[in-house]
Amino acid sequence: MNLPSYISIQAVVMLFLFGTSVSYLLGRRKTNRPFLMALVGGVLAVMPPLFVIYLVLLLLKKDLPSATATAAADLDEPKP
Repeated sequence: MNLPSYISIQAVVMLFLFGTSVSYLLGRRKTNRPFLMALVGGVLAVMPPLFVIYLVLLLLKKDLPSATATAAADLDEPKP
């Protein structure tokens, strides 16, 4: 079965957009460079096995401390 080329191009673009958006959302919580994570995720989304491995590694990474949690911890500590 032959697919027209525009369907293949649409599939690649949709995979890229999906990979970019998911990687950006995870990268924003887990790293200091969410745009780089989004770019890497978008490129790897075209190769689904590598993208799944990338997402698992990104999900297992510890979250960055949030600004509100840091501010709340500063308020709880007594000042000398």
